[in-house]
Parts: sequence; C-alpha cells; structure tokens
Amino acid sequence: MSGRIFIFLFIVLLIDFYVFQAIKLVTRNLSDSQSRIAHIAYWSLTVFTFIVLIGGMVVDWHTWPKWLRSYAFASVMIIFISKLFVVVFLLVDDITRFFRWGFANIYERIYDKPIGTPYAVVKISRSDFWLNLV
Repeated sequence: MSGRIFIFLFIVLLIDFYVFQAIKLVTRNLSDSQSRIAHIAYWSLTVFTFIVLIGGMVVDWHTWPKWLRSYAFASVMIIFISKLFVVVFLLVDDITRFFRWGFANIYERIYDKPIGTPYAVVKISRSDFWLNLV
C-alpha cells in the first residue's frame, strides 16, 4: 500500500513541475515580488496536497473528524483535477510544438534552407495564445 502511495506522490510531483513551467511562463512579465508570491502560492498548494496525502497514510484517515476529512480530500481533488486540466492544454501545446520542430527540421534537411515565413510578423504565437488562454 505505501509503495503505491509513493508512486502516486511521485507522479503528482512530476505533474506539479510540468504545470509550474506554465506558471513561470505566465508570471514572467510580473515584478519579482509578484512572481515570487505566485510561485510560493503554487508550491504551498502542492505542500498542502502532500501533507494531506501523507497524513492520511500515516494516521488512519477514518479517524479524522468527518468535516476535516471531507474538506481536506475535496481540496486535494480540486487542486489535482485543476492541474490535470492544465496538463491537457500543455501536452497539446508541446505535441504541436514537437511536430512543428520535426517538420521544420525535415524541411531544412531536404531543401538545405530554413522554412521562410511568407506572412507578416505574428505578434503572439499560437503556443503563447493557448498558454495565456489557460
């Protein structure tokens, strides 16, 4: 049982680092203090999640008061599902970015020149659009 919870916590930690990359991107234009506050708030939620999950493993969660058990695990699920929602958009963005990089690389090898941009300069990339939309 405890082995499975540590695997789950490791997966949660990987998801947290992946979503944190988007948080860093979104907060890059903020002041240092504002971005620090956002980063601390994000990691505080992660620490709360880990405390509740490990606490439920160490102390039998059935013995917790019903109100505490309900609110704690509901909060953990809301936090986790929100991060999974962000991961979906990030994965779509990363997959499209990977294919664009791959096609550009193949084009460059075949024709011995980089892909030109026949259109006007784009102010915001599609990837930035998706990240800002989330």
